[in-house]
Amino acid sequence: KLQKERAVVSAAQESRKGELLKVDQEVSKLLGDMDKTTAEMKHARGSAAALGQELSSLKKSLQDAKKSRAALDADLAAAKSELADIEQSIAHLTSDLNDKDMSSTLSKEDAAQMIALQTELEGAESNLAKLLTEQTTLEKS
Repeated sequence: KLQKERAVVSAAQESRKGELLKVDQEVSKLLGDMDKTTAEMKHARGSAAALGQELSSLKKSLQDAKKSRAALDADLAAAKSELADIEQSIAHLTSDLNDKDMSSTLSKEDAAQMIALQTELEGAESNLAKLLTEQTTLEKS
């Protein structure tokens, strides 16, 4: 009878060892899963931090672009105003010349003023064209 009880106890111990081994394996698996999840979380945090930095950089670039745009708009307005002033000066000079006797020749001073205004107009038109090109480039970016 004692042998049977020992055999039953031994079988129970073996059964418990098997169960403990299964529990130990399950705990090891869960710890492995936890380590994997922790590593994934660290990676996600790193990715989120990198995205945050990239977002900050993009915001700064946008602010810089807005400042550049504002400066370009101011330059463009000044160039348009300058162009209008030059065109008005040419119109006045043309009107003055038309009022003069057309049979008489232009004075050297009138001719020099006309040439200077024409040169200034060409420069202003070139400047305006450059600013418009710059504005278009900035709008595309």
